[in-house]
Amino acid sequence: MYKIIELKINNVKNVKAIDITPTDVNVIAGKNGAGKSSVLDAIAWGIAGKRGVEDTPLLIRNGENKASVQIVLDDIIIRRTATESGERLEVLDKDGNKQAAPQKMLDKLFTTISFDPIKFKDMKPSEQIKILFDSVSPDVTFEELESMKKTYYDERTSLNRDVKKFELAIGDTTYTDEELNMPLPAAGDIIARISNSQEISRVNAEIENKYRIVADKYKSVKAQIEALQLQLEELKAEGLKLKEQHNNLTEPEPIEPLKEQLKNIEQLQNTFRKIQDYKNNVKNLEVAKKECANCTSKINEIEQKKLSILEAAKLPIKGLTFGDEGLYYKGVPFTQCCTSDKLMISTVISCVLNPKLNVILIRDGSLLDEDNFNQIQKIAKYYNVQVWIEKVVNDLTDSQGIIIENGEVKNV
Repeated sequence: MYKIIELKINNVKNVKAIDITPTDVNVIAGKNGAGKSSVLDAIAWGIAGKRGVEDTPLLIRNGENKASVQIVLDDIIIRRTATESGERLEVLDKDGNKQAAPQKMLDKLFTTISFDPIKFKDMKPSEQIKILFDSVSPDVTFEELESMKKTYYDERTSLNRDVKKFELAIGDTTYTDEELNMPLPAAGDIIARISNSQEISRVNAEIENKYRIVADKYKSVKAQIEALQLQLEELKAEGLKLKEQHNNLTEPEPIEPLKEQLKNIEQLQNTFRKIQDYKNNVKNLEVAKKECANCTSKINEIEQKKLSILEAAKLPIKGLTFGDEGLYYKGVPFTQCCTSDKLMISTVISCVLNPKLNVILIRDGSLLDEDNFNQIQKIAKYYNVQVWIEKVVNDLTDSQGIIIENGEVKNV
């Protein structure tokens, strides 16, 4: 764990030259424009680089060409300088040896909100959840889960469009089981049946015609029976044979109904196609609904995983829980908590999320009343954290802490 044991600042924003040996609670006091914020910005810049002072485009004091800060953290010395041509960072160990990849080394020491717990208090609930989640999640980040959730959400949206499309295609249409299983009507079958019926009719007509001829001949021959007995017997035999055929004639299928079916074959085929479309739409609808349900299940699993990770984490404050809308303290949404509770929670979270660099920067310290200030002191003592508090004062003769005037320390 690291604390600042020595701080030297030169020409950073409104600071001229400052050399401070800090304690555990350091109130940086002074009038507006004296350089109070510049002290805290110099600490943030020294440790985090430009990331610590994103809202500060000009670091070098007006009229100067170089800004520098030296921060001694127990056995680490941080030296960062800035000129018009760029920045330079050195990190030395207690023996004066330079460390490779110095910024990467420093990045492991702190979290963003450690430089300003009030910043956490004013964050949106979703941002607060993200910071806490990423600090306690062992194997997945909040953004990774949100990305997975969005993938399933987009897929479900697309599938829901398919569901609506199939439901619209089906509408109020219904078919019986017999209709759903109806084979596709074929014109060739009916044409063949018509041709067969016509052939049977032709054969029947031919037989009937022959039978009439034979019958007439039989009557004629009968009159000449004596003279034509042999011919009569032959004709009689042939007549018996034809009579047997006549008695066993096949009744032809009525042609007119078949012709009527042939006229309606296109309508029947259209009906068949509609039934097939209906069956396909019903099948696709079920598949789309099932896939939608699966996406919903995946989304719920992701939300549950997030909650499980957060619930399993050992939160530093009794009564601090998570819900769909963000943080809750003793059942009350964080956004509705009183200022002192918000400050206490934000400060404690800054402490526990920053286990290596035990330094907290609190801006706008003028907003803290005596109770808030005492509360921060107790938290700092409990977590062994060094606190830097910026505070605006107008009466410098009756002020406590490190007084900054015209960019320099007036009184410690």
